[in-house]
Amino acid sequence: MATVTNETAVRNLFEQAMNKKDTASLNTFISQEYPGFQGLKGPQGFEKPILPLIQAFPDIQWHIEDIFGVDDKVVVRWKWKGTHLHPFNGRNPTNKIVINEGIAIFELKSGMITNAHLLTDRLGFLQELDVVPLDLTQLYMKAN
Repeated sequence: MATVTNETAVRNLFEQAMNKKDTASLNTFISQEYPGFQGLKGPQGFEKPILPLIQAFPDIQWHIEDIFGVDDKVVVRWKWKGTHLHPFNGRNPTNKIVINEGIAIFELKSGMITNAHLLTDRLGFLQELDVVPLDLTQLYMKAN
């Protein structure tokens, strides 16, 4: 029964906080002990790396491809899609629709996320923003 509750909590995190950009609701899903970005804890630590994406891709939507839980862990694989309309990490907007994938293992306690192990397709993301060429051999050619 706890597994279903944990899966529901993670699904609601994506649907409510992330897709609706309701970052105030992060307090409902993220524990104060969550070890977040650059030493920040709790909901603020979770929000810090996501906020620049939401700002640069204002129509961003995360779509859960797979989700399943075992005991206090929930695994979710997602795909997000958004239009690059505002600067991101110093990169001017491309006005391109970007699609990116990721997977996470969330750890929960009493229905709250206490930790996350994330892996996203950063190379694909940089290629979609034209930071890195699609054909990586071009990088080797430039070096020689």
